Amino acid sequence: MKNMRTNWIVLALIFLAFAGVAQVPRILNYQGLLTGNDGKPVPEGTYSLSFTLYDANGTSLWSEVQPQVIISGGLLQVALGTIVPLNLPFDKPYWLGIKVGNDAELSPRMPLQSSAYSLRADDADRLSGVEVSTRPAAGKLLPLDRYGKFPSSVLTGSAGSGNYLLKDKADTSSIQSSDPVMLLENKGDGNALYCLAADGRGIMSVSTNHDGVSGLTSAANRSGIYGQTDNSEAFGVFGRNKSTTSYGYLGGMHGVFGWSKAVFHAGHFEATGGLNYGVYATSSGDFSFAGSFVASGNYSYGLYAEGPTSDKVGAAALFKGNVEIKSRDSDETVLELGEGLDYAEGFEVTGKEAALPGTVLVIDPEHPGTLRISDRAYDSRVAGIVPGANGLGSGVRLGKGQHGRDVALAGRVYCNVDATFGAVAPGDLLTTSPTPGFAMVVRDYEKAHGTILGKAMQNLAAGHKGQILVLVTLQ
Repeated sequence: MKNMRTNWIVLALIFLAFAGVAQVPRILNYQGLLTGNDGKPVPEGTYSLSFTLYDANGTSLWSEVQPQVIISGGLLQVALGTIVPLNLPFDKPYWLGIKVGNDAELSPRMPLQSSAYSLRADDADRLSGVEVSTRPAAGKLLPLDRYGKFPSSVLTGSAGSGNYLLKDKADTSSIQSSDPVMLLENKGDGNALYCLAADGRGIMSVSTNHDGVSGLTSAANRSGIYGQTDNSEAFGVFGRNKSTTSYGYLGGMHGVFGWSKAVFHAGHFEATGGLNYGVYATSSGDFSFAGSFVASGNYSYGLYAEGPTSDKVGAAALFKGNVEIKSRDSDETVLELGEGLDYAEGFEVTGKEAALPGTVLVIDPEHPGTLRISDRAYDSRVAGIVPGANGLGSGVRLGKGQHGRDVALAGRVYCNVDATFGAVAPGDLLTTSPTPGFAMVVRDYEKAHGTILGKAMQNLAAGHKGQILVLVTLQ
């Protein structure tokens, strides 16, 4: 078996630290003398040599085989790392082991000397004479590991809180400049700055005389400041006023939420241009609200609207579609503003199943506060007409849905009319008739006093029954 008597002629890494060098070579040149058991140099020829680097625990960290090493006079010279890259950080002691062919590894292993650790200079292109330290301090450079991160020696001892870097004392230096103190530019599609924190804030910004954070974008459909969360109980953007404890946020259960403890507004929205909206809200879901306004204090209002001055055209509020007002206690509709032409109130009606739209109703003497279908001529108990015939709804409805029937007490409504008692022309006075639920033209004006239902607004030929438009004017 052959053995190895090493002669450290050269064991060094050539480290190119000149400006403009693209990459530092990671090649370790090694020379040695190989002898046999008799101590004489091995015969001249080509040999296969295996080289392995170990740590202090004997763990193999790197290995390569040089299959054709030319040896002359026992002398050999190899460039380690030309077959398998030397990707070790060279930040701790290493030992070199050598094998010849299939023989056992030569003993003892040889510790690498300091010249090999010039590979450590690959962590920086130029130090400019500044001292490197693992403890943050003024005028000291902090090393990065091979992944571009700070090593654990410069991190805080308490995980999950505090600053990322441990500082012995606060900085006392300052800069006065109208230009950015630090400018990061990413010309790709990634982030110019990305901060990640487990328990603390990703970014904390404080200004004594200006905005804490300002965002600007010139791209369409983008935001100056964008906040996002994947937690249903978190907020995309949250802001608080420490002096009043007021706050507002975007996201969570509400798209926009504002709460003010001061004398001003939880939210202020203003539009000064033409055809603009101070607040614009839409809702497309079932049983949903485009906006919700709730007041809980004394003399407070859920919604306050103020119209323009009297010399301008406008209104305090504009509604398109029906408007409902519900009871705070029962949640029942007490008033509805619709697109119809009459004013109606809710009443209980005896025999309401037969009281279809257009039916004439009178006061029910047997049930106080209740109406019933009319059934006699010139009835002074005449009360109104059931609205809704021919698809014409009510403009104003009080007590909608709370009673048996809505009853039109004023306005225009289609009414059942029996012209077998005489032809009807526009402007004719109408009263109750013997036909249940029908009106007729007035012929006896002395009987008609106090029994007038309204005035006809359409013709109805003699002998016919039908529904015509009537202007309800009870008298």
